[in-house]
Amino acid sequence: MSDQQTIQSAIQELAKDLRAYLEAQYHVRDESVLLERKLLLSNGATIAQRPYLEATPAYSLSDEYSKLDLPAATKELLSRLSKISGSEIYPKPYGHQALALTAFLKDGRDVLAATGTGSGKTEIFLLSILGSLAEECRLEKKVTSLTGFRALILYPMNSLVADQLARMRRIIGNKDAAALLREKRGRQVRFGMYTSRTPFPGEISSDLNKSRSRELLRNLYKPLLEDENLLAQLKARGKWPAKDVARFFGNDGSRWENRLRTSDEDIELLMRHEIQASCPDILITNYSMLEYMMLRPIERGIFDQTALWLANKGTFLTVVLDEAHMYRGATGAEVAFLLRRLFARLGVTRERVRFILTTASVGGSASDEAAARDFACDLTGLPRAKRQTIAFIRGTPEKWDKPGPATQEQAISLSRFDGDRFASLTHDSTNAAAILNKLGWELGWSPVSGASLADDLYSKISTFGPAKMLVEAVGGNTQLLDNVTLQIFPQVPDESVRTRAMDALLRICNFGRDDKTGRVFLPARLHLFFRGLSGL
Repeated sequence: MSDQQTIQSAIQELAKDLRAYLEAQYHVRDESVLLERKLLLSNGATIAQRPYLEATPAYSLSDEYSKLDLPAATKELLSRLSKISGSEIYPKPYGHQALALTAFLKDGRDVLAATGTGSGKTEIFLLSILGSLAEECRLEKKVTSLTGFRALILYPMNSLVADQLARMRRIIGNKDAAALLREKRGRQVRFGMYTSRTPFPGEISSDLNKSRSRELLRNLYKPLLEDENLLAQLKARGKWPAKDVARFFGNDGSRWENRLRTSDEDIELLMRHEIQASCPDILITNYSMLEYMMLRPIERGIFDQTALWLANKGTFLTVVLDEAHMYRGATGAEVAFLLRRLFARLGVTRERVRFILTTASVGGSASDEAAARDFACDLTGLPRAKRQTIAFIRGTPEKWDKPGPATQEQAISLSRFDGDRFASLTHDSTNAAAILNKLGWELGWSPVSGASLADDLYSKISTFGPAKMLVEAVGGNTQLLDNVTLQIFPQVPDESVRTRAMDALLRICNFGRDDKTGRVFLPARLHLFFRGLSGL
C-alpha cells in the first residue's frame, strides 16, 4: 500500500518533474550556485503552491412538481416529463428552482436567479418556458396554432448559444417529450438557433445557397448518417439536429423544390429560411444577431409573426438573459436599448414581457442584492420603483445532519482502501463492488451491489459523518487540501495515513452518484499552481 498513487503523491511528482526540467535545461557551472538553486527549488512553494480543493455546492431538493404551488397545467406537464427516460428533467427540482417556477408562472413576476455554478440555472428558465407553453394551451386554438417566438433566449456569445442548443435538443428534442408537448398543444413545439453560424444568409433558392447546402450534406451530414455508432453518440450529447436530416436534405439529384422543406414532425429548425418562414416557439440567439435581425428586411417575418401572436389577450413574451452579469458598461447600455427597440418592434409594453435573468456573480450582502435588482431594472426597462417586483432567487444549500470528523479506526480503514485498483476497475462493477465491500465491512456499511454500484455507494456515504463534513467544508468553498485533511482526520498523527485516508475518501465521494437525481455526491476539483519561468 505504500506505493499507492495518491493525489498528494501525484502533485509531488508534477513538482519534481518541473524541478528536473529547470535543472536540466538551465545548467549552472558553479557548483555552489547549483547547490543553492537546488535548495531553493526544493524549498516549499518556490515553484509549486500547495493544492486547493473545491467542490460544487450541493443544493436541497423541493417536493415533486405535483405538490408545488404551480398552475395545474404546468404541474401536469412537468410531472409527466420527469417520468420520461432521458428527458433530463428530474422528479424533484432544487428548492430555488421551485421558488423561481412559482414566482414566474403563478405570480407572473420577473426572476433574477443569482445561484452558484452547478445549481441548475439553465433548468430555471427551461422549466419556466415549458410551463408557460403549457399554460398557453388554455387560450383558443387559433392562438396556440400561430407561429412566433414565445421565448427569446439571449446570449452574449455564440459558444454559449451552441451549448444551450445542445441542452434544448436533449430535453425538447427527446422523442417522448416532444410527443407529450405535441399532445398538449396540437402541434410540434419547435426551437431554433439563429446566429451567424446558422446556414445560410440570403435566399435559400439562390444557386450559391443550393451549392452550399449540397456541400453541407456531402461533407458533414451524409458521412455521419452512415456511421450509426457515431450518430448515436452525437444524439446523446445533443450534437445532432432534432429533425429528420436525411429527409430534409434529400438525395443528390432530386428536385430542389422538394428539398430543404420543414416537416410537421421537425422539432428543430436548422436553417435560416425555415425560421424566417415559420418562426419557432423558442428562439436562441445573441444580442449582436438580434440587432441585425431587426434591421434586415429578410428577417421581418420573424417579428411580424411574433407580433401577431402577441396581439392576442393572455399572451406574454419571455426573454431570458443568461449570464446577465456580462451585460455591464457600454455593452449593457447597448443591450438595454436593444431590448426597448424589440418591445417597440413587437408593439408591446414592458408589462407584456417577463424576464428571467441568471448569474452566478452576485455577492451575499443586502447591498449586493439591491444593486443586482437595480441592474436588472435598468437592463430590462423596469422602473426602479418596481424593483421589489423582481423575484430575487438565491441557491438553497443542502444541510447535512450530523457531519463529523473521522475516528482513528475509520481513518486506518480508509487508508487501507486500494484506490488505484478501484479506479482501474470502475468498468468492472462486480470486482469494484468487492473492493468497496471490503472497506464497507470495516466501516460497518451494508454491502453494495455491482448492479447499482454508484447509487448504492451514494446512499452509504450520505450517512457517513466524515463524508458529510467534507462536503460542507469544500462545497462552494476553496480550501487548502492539507487543511481540509486535518479537519476530517484530526485524531490521526501519522501524515501518511491521513494522506491515504483523504485520498480514499475523495475517490469514493466523487464516485457516489444518486440515480434518481443524477447528483454526484462530491463533484470536486483541485486547483494547482505552478510558477512559470518569468516568475523565477
